[in-house]
Amino acid sequence: QNGLTVRCVITDQLGNSVTSDSAVLSVLPQIVQLCIVDQPLNISATEGEEAVFSVAAVGGEKPYSYQWQCKTGIDQWTDIPGADKDTYCIESVQLEQNGLTVRCVITDQLGNSVTSDSAVLSVLPQIVQLCIVDQPLNISATEGEEAVFSVTVGGGEKPCRYQWQRKTGIDQWTDIPGADQDTYRIESVQLEQNGLTVRCVITDQLGNSVTSD
Repeated sequence: QNGLTVRCVITDQLGNSVTSDSAVLSVLPQIVQLCIVDQPLNISATEGEEAVFSVAAVGGEKPYSYQWQCKTGIDQWTDIPGADKDTYCIESVQLEQNGLTVRCVITDQLGNSVTSDSAVLSVLPQIVQLCIVDQPLNISATEGEEAVFSVTVGGGEKPCRYQWQRKTGIDQWTDIPGADQDTYRIESVQLEQNGLTVRCVITDQLGNSVTSD
């Protein structure tokens, strides 16, 4: 309606009329200041997971340009190469990124800019359950030969503790003194050891344990 020109014609009961001067309407565009309506949020993610920071702005003159930055010191920020969208995606977070602090600078077509709040990435270590990946194997050995039982574990919180046990009855097991490595070695087997049955109990630093075959 900018430029709309109007006038008024007034007529009395006798039919006399007069016409007013014209008047012009000038409409100015509403100026809305560029502002952020959705700030980036802190994210907690497990190592290897995806983390996505996002921001949303209104007002100003579209389209906007975006530049994500990471904190590199006290009041020091560095542009993140390629991070020029309204979202900043880290496909697979790593432990060394724990504490990463980011923000986004949004600029409109008129050169006006606003800077978002900062957001922090917290990376949690990947928790993998303690498990046995290589079980001890049965061994056949001639009297006087060496026999070596071994076990391999994965996951858990290392280092792990090992305790080899021998079967002494139905569902009864006894710790073998000094057998506290991932291998149990008998340097010279004897006939009286025929049928010896062993297993290994492995415990990680968090107290989780697994028992081998």
